[in-house]
Amino acid sequence: MIRRFFGATLSLAAASALAACEGGAPEGRNSQSQHLIYLHGRIVEDGLPAVSERYGEYRFDDIVSTFRDEGFEVTAPLREADADPYAHADEISELVLEFLDRGVPPENITIIGASKGAFIASLVSDTMVGPQLRYVLLAGCSSGVNETFLSDGREFNGHVLSIRDSSDTRLAGTCAPVAEQSERLASFEEIVTETGLEHGLIFTPHEAWVQPSLDWANRPI
Repeated sequence: MIRRFFGATLSLAAASALAACEGGAPEGRNSQSQHLIYLHGRIVEDGLPAVSERYGEYRFDDIVSTFRDEGFEVTAPLREADADPYAHADEISELVLEFLDRGVPPENITIIGASKGAFIASLVSDTMVGPQLRYVLLAGCSSGVNETFLSDGREFNGHVLSIRDSSDTRLAGTCAPVAEQSERLASFEEIVTETGLEHGLIFTPHEAWVQPSLDWANRPI
C-alpha cells in the first residue's frame, strides 16, 4: 500500500490522460479557484445516457453544471466500463498532486464521489496523507467497503463528509467504523437524509446532498 504525502513528485501521465478526456481538467485553470473533482456512480461506466429501471436517469451533466454554476472548477472524468477502482484512485491522487504542483491550496480541493465513486474517493483519502483536502462520500461505505477498509488497515485522511439516505439500506451505510479507526482524520461528519429516494438520491443534483456538499467545500478550515 503506497501513501502519498503532499510535496511528493509523481508521474503525471494518468492526470494528463484525464485532462484530455471529456470532463477532464483543462490547462490554465486559476490556481486560487475552488477545485472540485466529481467521481460518478458505476452506472455511468456503461455510457451516457445512463438510466436505471429503479432510479431513473443519472443526470451526470446536470450534476457537473450545478457545481460549475456555483463557481467551482470542476473535473469530472468518465471511467470506462468495469473500471478498476484502485487504479482510478491512483490516477485521481496524481491529479490532486498536479493541482498542488500548480499552486492550488489543498484546502481549495474537494473530491466528491458517488457510490462506486465514493469508494474511489475513500481510497484517495487513504493514500493522500494531508489534513486539508476535503471529501464528500455519497451513498458510500457499504458493509463490504467497510470490511475491506477495516481488514486492510486503510483509513480516512483530511476532512470527510458522508451523506446517505435513510432508505438506502442495500447499497450504502455508515462511514463511522472507518472514521473511528482513522488516526489522521482531521474532521468527520455524517448526514442521513430522509428523501425516500434510496440510492436514487445520487442520480440528480438533489438539494439534500448538493447544499451540504457546497457548505463542506466552502467552510473555513
